[in-house]
Amino acid sequence: MSNLEVLRTKFAGLELKNPIIIGSCSLTSTPESIQKLEKAGAAAVVLKSLFEEQLMSESGLYGSVEALHPENWDYLKSFGTQIRPLDYIHLIQATKSLVTIPIIASLNCQNRPQWSEFAILLQNAGADALELNIAPWSNQAQAPGWAEQLVLEIVSQVRQDVSLPLIVKLSDNFSSLTWLVEQLTALGVQGVTLFNRFYHPDIDIHELKWSTGKRFSTPHEFGPHLKWYSLLSGRGVDVCATGGVHSAEEVIKALLAGASCVQVVSALYINKYETIINILKDIELVLKERCWESIEDFQGAFRWDRGQNVEVLSRRQYIRYLVGKDF
Repeated sequence: MSNLEVLRTKFAGLELKNPIIIGSCSLTSTPESIQKLEKAGAAAVVLKSLFEEQLMSESGLYGSVEALHPENWDYLKSFGTQIRPLDYIHLIQATKSLVTIPIIASLNCQNRPQWSEFAILLQNAGADALELNIAPWSNQAQAPGWAEQLVLEIVSQVRQDVSLPLIVKLSDNFSSLTWLVEQLTALGVQGVTLFNRFYHPDIDIHELKWSTGKRFSTPHEFGPHLKWYSLLSGRGVDVCATGGVHSAEEVIKALLAGASCVQVVSALYINKYETIINILKDIELVLKERCWESIEDFQGAFRWDRGQNVEVLSRRQYIRYLVGKDF
């Protein structure tokens, strides 16, 4: 485990001893597990998300959630994620008494229930920051921009009612991601996590039924996100990279592109707590080889500035890729 000052960084107003945040998952659902993550070197954790359906069920919003969303509710019960909101408050309080790293609460939203009321409770419980995991989705013919507007409405209300550092986790499916991030920054959002990784459905051709797609990410998913870290960092909001981070190589690339930190999840399920230890050790080796004395020495070195013609640069790379000597 590393304690070196060279790995320190900041994200959304939080002081981090290194750039490794553990993303929302079952490993962040108990105080004991989070304590193990801290001992392995994690700089912060995002608690396992509290889902919109769970808050709706507790408050009685829109009638019976079991009746309105039976499949969602069955899923939550089957996988043990039907934690009661009051239990979530106790999770924050118990965890804060055991660890010193920042604890980031997480709300998984899709619609417009009264998030602010519960966000205030999370703040009072001692959460160090709040991540809103907003995933608008509709199979109806919606007007252009409806998803962006929904995100801004939810964030605006929560921002008015809580003073916690606010982080928004987004997908890459919005029509104008740069515009959306700039609007979120104007609302007072301090950090964005890019990108939300959805579990896409699959079809079991033997059982002839819908099934769950791949659970874990791979490093191959990381590459397409780099351009967005580069484009969206340095715009007044901190960027946290997630999706396909399995080694120090992905962490270094994300930092070079301008991200402040990364979230790791899938790699932990594959290689357990050793993942954190090995990533930190390898980052230190890279810094030593490059004679970098801190993350600040290279963070954002590959950021695309607003003054650059990004369209021309992207087009040039595309053409070079297609007409390269290997094709």
